[in-house]
Amino acid sequence: MSEVVDGPAWVAAEPLDYVGENPLAVSRHVTAESRKLATVAISTTFHARYYTLHALVADECDSRELTVDAQRELLRRCEVVLAAITILHQDAHDSPVTPHGVRAVGGALSGNDLDVARLAGTGPGAYSKRQWGFFWDYGAVEQDLGFVRMSSGGLSIGPNADTAAIRAGLGVLLTLAESDRVPLEILRERSDLCLCRMASAEDGRALRERLLPAAVQITPEPMPEGSAQTIRMLLILLELAGGGDGTLQDDLGDRLLFDPAAHADPRLIALDATAAWTGLLLREKSVRAWHRLWAWTVAQIDGAATVEAIAAAVANELPPCSLAAYLSDLPPHTAPGGDLLPAEVAVDQDQSRSVVDRWFATLLLGAVRANALPVKVAAYFEGGEERGSRLRPGWLRERLDEWAERPVQEFAVFITEQMVARAQQITLSKARFNTTTCLFELPQGLFIRDGIVVKERDEPSFDTWFRWNAIARILVGAGLTQFIDGRWHVAQLGVQR
Repeated sequence: MSEVVDGPAWVAAEPLDYVGENPLAVSRHVTAESRKLATVAISTTFHARYYTLHALVADECDSRELTVDAQRELLRRCEVVLAAITILHQDAHDSPVTPHGVRAVGGALSGNDLDVARLAGTGPGAYSKRQWGFFWDYGAVEQDLGFVRMSSGGLSIGPNADTAAIRAGLGVLLTLAESDRVPLEILRERSDLCLCRMASAEDGRALRERLLPAAVQITPEPMPEGSAQTIRMLLILLELAGGGDGTLQDDLGDRLLFDPAAHADPRLIALDATAAWTGLLLREKSVRAWHRLWAWTVAQIDGAATVEAIAAAVANELPPCSLAAYLSDLPPHTAPGGDLLPAEVAVDQDQSRSVVDRWFATLLLGAVRANALPVKVAAYFEGGEERGSRLRPGWLRERLDEWAERPVQEFAVFITEQMVARAQQITLSKARFNTTTCLFELPQGLFIRDGIVVKERDEPSFDTWFRWNAIARILVGAGLTQFIDGRWHVAQLGVQR
């Protein structure tokens, strides 16, 4: 008897689901542009001395004309020895310093010798299963800095590495790494090679001079010059603030935007990065408002609801007045002299407004700022690649004149409809065919079926982080910043004049 199949056998009856991110796709611009200005940041790790370690290995590979296999072995041996020295020096650290491969290397320090050959090998007990060890955790940044090059021929030294300084700071490590076994006592005596000692070593000076070259320019491409200006800006802001707590983007961002002392500081004025980050920080306020408003809106849906019901829930959180009257009630956003005023901060702290009202007001403040920003700031506030897309500040600004005399609650209905349509569009654009299961997959979220919005899960509210903390952590190793008792400070070497 033949089996009856309802539809083609290769089509899944229902699509498989996976969790998607950024359901409104409103953060793409700030994410992309912030990365260009912070190429030195690595969000997953922060040990600055690996930058110079890998440059040391690259220079040795060139000088000895090593094969690719020999390059890998040398790099792995050097990473093992550096990890062992750092672990043995832990008692002298103010806070824990965790090198790569800490579990395998730390577990091998109970005897009298370090078994370099076994730990750096590829068999049981190896410190890393990856062929190039932990190089690729840093490799992209190291190549941007010009410290190393990676090609089909393997690892080689980059054009911007001060090899003499790097060898002066770390060169002994090569000798130690050549031995299959190294007495732990010798490793204890070489605490100058510990991750924590980079700031006072010559390789630390080489890295500082590359992170903060004498002359820097912002370019459209993801070049280290953008990072250099960003580093200068962050050090100046930390100095003006007397340090920073927790998340530097939140702690220093509003200072850059709204502090008169920052507006008047000639060092900040001279940096192109100041205008760039001003635009991105302002835009991120709009992005966060979109994310929070959308998360709140989705949370109102109990399984399924009509678009009209969803929109009504948002509208009911706003006052009964015209859009023009609503706009006129917003705090001033620009001083007579052109300095930015903290309108978004004032709105966010206004307890007389509902949370939806605060997010809605923040979005409109972003819209009215769109035509009132200096050219350099505006270029980063809204990118040319966004032209024609919905929910950007310029698009919202164009709608304000159209709706000025109509009730703000009706405008909220229109905005909610646009959010729902946008979310559906983004969901469908992320559809993918799984070649392993031969099934069609869609990200979990909202789906419109027969005019009904069906919710599969709530939407998380998330923020775009500009990796300022990741930069600050790298700068600790280079001796430019300090992190003491949960607070960031500028180290003496990092004072910008």
